[in-house]
Order: sequence, then structure tokens, then C-alpha cells
Amino acid sequence: MSPIVSKSTLSSQWGLATKYFLGLYPALVPRNLWRFPYLVVENGGVAFFIPYLIALVVAALPMFLMEIVLGQFSSLAAISVWNVVPLFKGVGVAMVLISAIVAVYLNVVSAWALFYLINSVSFSLPWSNCANSWSGLSK
Repeated sequence: MSPIVSKSTLSSQWGLATKYFLGLYPALVPRNLWRFPYLVVENGGVAFFIPYLIALVVAALPMFLMEIVLGQFSSLAAISVWNVVPLFKGVGVAMVLISAIVAVYLNVVSAWALFYLINSVSFSLPWSNCANSWSGLSK
């Protein structure tokens, strides 16, 4: 006899692959898109790009795919999925903490972008002149 499980106790899952990939997009693209050109220029151009590409293929991509596969097939949260190997439970805790720290950091960057977007549609751009009260150049 199978137990009766209410719909509210079932774990939520992605309905379509499109929704899944759209859910992954905000986690992957924004910070790398605006930070990567800075890293290339600061670290030597092509001399940086080749080791970066090797590290991406050898370390980052397999780790990313492992996280996706573990989450998708276990239908568990980041900490609970590591109950398979209790020794690695700290990995799940570290993943959650790092995600929280990065989320705070990216919220600050998003706030800057929103600030400049709102100010760029005003009648007089705040950065178009030096007539600010704190600059000392306002005459």
C-alpha cells in the first residue's frame, strides 16, 4: 500500500528545461560579463586568457556540472545533498555562505547600475558639471 502524499509536501522541480536554464542565467552571466574584461586587462591580456581558459575547462566547468547534476537528480538543497558523503557536508555549507556573500556583493553592483540608469534619464546629468556642494569647484 503506497503512502498518501499531499501535493504540498512534494519538492518543487523545474517544469521545463527552458525554465531551468533561465533560472541558471542570473547566477552565471552578470558578474562574469562585467568583470572579465577588467581581469584580462589587469592581468596581461592574452597571457591571462589562456590559463584562464584552461582553468575554466579543467576545474570550473566540471565543478559547475557536478553541482547541477547533484541538485537536479537528488532534488535536494545544497546542504542536504551532501548527506550522501557526510564528510563533505561542509562543502554544502560553504556553497550556501559563498552564494550569500556574492548575492550581497552583486546587489551593490546592481544598485550602482540602477542609480546611474535613473540619473542618466534626468534633465541635467549629475556628472556633467562640477557644481556639486562637496567639490569646491562650484563658482
